Parts: sequence; structure tokens; C-alpha cells
Amino acid sequence: MKNTPKPQTIESILADSNVAQDFSPTSTDSNPDRRYEMFTLRNKDYVTADVQDRIRNTRVLVAGCGLGSTFAESAVRLGFEKFILVDGDTVAPTTSTAKPTRPLT
Repeated sequence: MKNTPKPQTIESILADSNVAQDFSPTSTDSNPDRRYEMFTLRNKDYVTADVQDRIRNTRVLVAGCGLGSTFAESAVRLGFEKFILVDGDTVAPTTSTAKPTRPLT
């Protein structure tokens, strides 16, 4: 049986990390590399640093921003930063149910 890593808490990851302890998600830290490192810290046990760097520098094409927006959100959470979003639809009351936004009134 393969040993799977035990999930860690954010506190334990920060304790083992070289990142300053005073970071919060609402930080106004102007260093984009530090913000990216903190944002992707949850990937540490699953994605190698080399792969995370490739993810950060890969351009993603999302064709269709209705259902595609769910994929795009997941990609952002994984650490992708460069997106091309393509959708031929227009925002209207009849199409708003396909979009994860507040319905138009």
C-alpha cells in the first residue's frame, strides 16, 4: 500500500515555509511573486515547484464562458494567470441562466 501524504494545515505549511508569517489573503503586499506563492501554497504537496512555474506561465484558452467559466475558475485556483476568454454570446435575460452571474432584471 502506497503511503499518501497526510493533509497539512495552513499553519503547519507556513511554519515550514520561507514565507513570512504575517501574510493574509487581503494583504496589500506589492510583491506579485510573494502573493502568487501564498496563493498557490495549498498546491505544495500535490504540484512540484517546476510544474507550478509551468502552470503560472502557460496561456489557457477558454472557449465558451458559460460552462467554461467553471473551468476558468478552477484553473485560476490552481495558479494559471494567463487567459484568453472567447464567447460569441451576448449578455441578455434569455442567456443569463447559462452564466454564473446574478440574473438580469
